[in-house]
Amino acid sequence: KESFAEKGYMLSVALHVGQNLGNGAYDYVDRINLMTYDLRMGMHSTVGDTKKSIILMLDYGIPRDKLIIGIPCYGRDMDDFHNVKSFAELVREQKTEKGRREVAEREISGSFYYNGRKVASKKAELATEMKLGGVFLWEAGQDVFDEKLSLMQAISQAFSIP
Repeated sequence: KESFAEKGYMLSVALHVGQNLGNGAYDYVDRINLMTYDLRMGMHSTVGDTKKSIILMLDYGIPRDKLIIGIPCYGRDMDDFHNVKSFAELVREQKTEKGRREVAEREISGSFYYNGRKVASKKAELATEMKLGGVFLWEAGQDVFDEKLSLMQAISQAFSIP
């Protein structure tokens, strides 16, 4: 880690929930991106499951300020885990502006479960309450690039960033 820092670099890793690097390993990394999605079939990335995942990983000795929790920008079909749509696809499928706004806020559309703006905001608030390093989006290119519908904008508002 010191050789990275001397050159102005950071070392980050991505971990699945339950993956423990072992004693001392967390001293060598600056950030740990915790993949708090695809945790189970059906509702694969709930706030409750995310909180349980955080507690588990903190029990492994990960410093709070290094832990970054993931928010998925996609939904999974609750009946067919392999059927995936981006958040942007789920929103764009709606024929009206009102329908797009409603889907952007919710977490279920048809048979798809996803993290809408409300869930994304709650996860950002959870990161703040638990004094974590923050959140990351997987994968940001699947977000909606409309300020009124965007997950990134909802997260920014939850963190009180204009």
